[in-house]
Amino acid sequence: MAVLLAQGWTRPVVFTQPPPSISPEQLTLFPRTSVLELPRTDGEDIYQFVLADNDRKYYLKLDRDNRYVRASEWLSYRIANLIGVTTPRCDFIQTFNGDVAFGSEDVAGVSSKAETARYLQTPSRNEFGMVIPGLCRSLTAIHVLDLFLNNIDRHYSNFLVVGRGEERQLLAMDFARSLFWDWPLNSFPKPSDQTSEVWVELRQRHGFDEETARMVTARLGAITAHELTAVLEQIPLHWLPPALRADFHTYCRNGGWNARVAELRRGLEDGTIV
Repeated sequence: MAVLLAQGWTRPVVFTQPPPSISPEQLTLFPRTSVLELPRTDGEDIYQFVLADNDRKYYLKLDRDNRYVRASEWLSYRIANLIGVTTPRCDFIQTFNGDVAFGSEDVAGVSSKAETARYLQTPSRNEFGMVIPGLCRSLTAIHVLDLFLNNIDRHYSNFLVVGRGEERQLLAMDFARSLFWDWPLNSFPKPSDQTSEVWVELRQRHGFDEETARMVTARLGAITAHELTAVLEQIPLHWLPPALRADFHTYCRNGGWNARVAELRRGLEDGTIV
C-alpha cells in the first residue's frame, strides 16, 4: 500500500515501498492530516475545527490580513514550552485543500471552559486573605510571555484550566496576534489593547509574583539563537517569507532578542511595563 508523506508541504511524495526510518525528533516535520472538517467555530482567528488522523481534535489557524499567524503561533507555543508555560499540543495539519494549517488541540469541554471562567473570575485568596501562590505564579508567567511577544489579544477564552483540586494546571492558548503580527518587536501591549485590560483585572484578583517574573525573563534570556533558529526552521517554507526569516535570524543573533529581554526586565522592575 502506498504511504503518503509531505515534502515541502505542497509537493507530496508517494512511497510505494515502506517509508524511510524517521526519528521521533523528525516526526514533527510531517503534518497530520484532517479526516473530518467541521464548520468554523467561534473565534475570529480560527479557520476550522477538525478531527485529524491521530483521533485528536484541533482548532486550525491560517494566515490572515497579510499577517503570518501560523508562524507566530508555532514559534510562540515553542517559546512558551521552553520557559515552562504550558500550552495545548500543537501540530501541523494538512487540510482537504492541501494547505498546511497550524493546529492547536482541543482539550476543553463545556465543563472545563465553564470551570476556567469561574476559576479566573474568582479572587484566589485563602481564609486569611492571602493570595494563593499556584495560580498567581502561572498567570504571572503567561503575563510576562504576553508582554515579551507583544500579544495584543489575550482574553479569558484563551486560557484553560485542566484537572481538579491541587492537580489543576493552567494552559495558555492563542498567540495569533503576537510576534509577527506587528514585527519587529519594538513595543509592548498598549493600555487600550485587550491584553492589557484583561491582565489588569487578573492582577487585581490573583496578584503578580515578582519572583516568577524574574525567573521567566531569565529563562527568555537563556534561549539561544540556535534554539530559536531550529524552531523556526521546522515550519513550512510558505508560512514565512525568506526576507522575514532572515530578519528574525538576524534579530536573534545580533542582540535584538537579548536587548528586548533586558528592556522587559527593567520595565517590570520600575513599573513602566505592566
